[in-house]
Amino acid sequence: MKRVFIILLLFPAALLCGCTAVSLQDQPAPVAGTPDMVGNWSGTMVGYEKGTGYTDYSGAMMCMNVTG
Repeated sequence: MKRVFIILLLFPAALLCGCTAVSLQDQPAPVAGTPDMVGNWSGTMVGYEKGTGYTDYSGAMMCMNVTG
């Protein structure tokens, strides 16, 4: 009877350990370094204005020059 009780206690514990283990696929990809963002960047503007909410500024363009 004692052996059956131990087996019934260890079986759910083994299942829980297997269900909570982290697989290697869940790990983030290693970072190769800091990306180079230097250059001229442009795109449409999207933002938030207090009282108005989110807006796309009617397709207005934004230009940004990253130097370092």
